[in-house]
Amino acid sequence: MARTRKRGWRLWRVLIWLALAAIPTAFGLAAALPGPHRLACPQCYGLREIDDRVYVDAAFTARDERRLLDAIRIGRQRAAAFFGEIKGRPRIAACKSQACLDIFGGGGAKAVAYGWHAIRMSPTGLNATIASHELIHIELHWRLGAVGLWGPSIPAWFDEGLAVILSQDKRFRRRVAEQHVRAVMQVKTFRDWSRFTDQVGWRTSYGAAATAVRRIDRKLGRSGLKRFIDSVLQGADFEDTLEKTGAF
Repeated sequence: MARTRKRGWRLWRVLIWLALAAIPTAFGLAAALPGPHRLACPQCYGLREIDDRVYVDAAFTARDERRLLDAIRIGRQRAAAFFGEIKGRPRIAACKSQACLDIFGGGGAKAVAYGWHAIRMSPTGLNATIASHELIHIELHWRLGAVGLWGPSIPAWFDEGLAVILSQDKRFRRRVAEQHVRAVMQVKTFRDWSRFTDQVGWRTSYGAAATAVRRIDRKLGRSGLKRFIDSVLQGADFEDTLEKTGAF
């Protein structure tokens, strides 16, 4: 029995050492592969920090940097006008080159917010509207927290529609077919959002989401819209709270 126990302990020691040896390899592979995980350290991949937690690639001129910082400042002002105190402190990696974009996994989006931790901005998204959109996501996500965000407590359609209207995005003011408005309100998770956008196109998905949130905004007013969100953040069921608004 003692000999068997000794052999078992030796086996466990080997397994533990193998696991420990694999950790650096895993980290090395993660660092070597392009993707949003690299936003944890933009400067590790050649980006420069031009302001607190704001990073740019080598293609930025001094004028580009000023414009970007102005866009971020406007975005924070728009977020603060609705949410009040700014809570999120994301790392913002702004790319002017495709090479920079590829570092973080590429993609066609003008910008992407990852939770409340980071934002990646592409060469076509370096403006106040896009910065505002993503910073509004950050503020909502910070307040939701991990459980509320991935639950989700607030569905993806509302998250996106809110960001569109608060960012004052003029691209989505055209009328959207009622069937698309009803369809978008069934989109709960961000995976569902991606599928829906692939099916109907980004102009329709974002336009429909914005239309739905505008209806709530017109019914309740801007302060009422904020109270609507606050009640859900405090634990009220989103669908029940939405029904009580009488907006639909």
